[in-house]
Amino acid sequence: MEVLKLFPLEVFSWDYEKHLMIPRSTEFQSNVDILNLKIYSDLKSYILECSEQIKKHYGFECDGFELTRSWLNTYSAKNNDGMQFHTHPMCAFAGVIFLSNSPQEPIIFKDPLSVRANQSTIPIGSTDLCYHSIPSVKNKILIFPWWAEHGVSSVNKNRISISFNLMPVGNVNYTDRLSKLNINYIK
Repeated sequence: MEVLKLFPLEVFSWDYEKHLMIPRSTEFQSNVDILNLKIYSDLKSYILECSEQIKKHYGFECDGFELTRSWLNTYSAKNNDGMQFHTHPMCAFAGVIFLSNSPQEPIIFKDPLSVRANQSTIPIGSTDLCYHSIPSVKNKILIFPWWAEHGVSSVNKNRISISFNLMPVGNVNYTDRLSKLNINYIK
């Protein structure tokens, strides 16, 4: 596992080493929970193993994480597709695995401390310090907190990825009598 420290944000990164089939899709985003398809069962298991590493890294009190939603993104250069900055509320972590090798079409993270973009607080210069790009390299998995604003600029080359959301499951915050709860995920 490689930890990329961006701003006050940690983005976790892995390289998935198995071959992945790239589905053909003309939709910008699929409606199906794609990681529940049999062809992606190994990938789903691997992502859950990755979430265990994050659980250990932070010392989270939960039985584990579950994938609650996953979808295919197909960005078309012909359509000049992109995705505006957004977050993933109603989950603990969000993630992506790149199915195509499109390093020049990166995922872009926005500094969560928006005050740093205010030119009155820093010397005038490049505002690129407020953004961090990570190349879309085939089979690269990134997992990050739900609140991390991210997006994709309009693409010049087709870019295909699977995005997903993770939630804690089972006994959560089990040593804190005021905030402990049990979350059962119904598939």
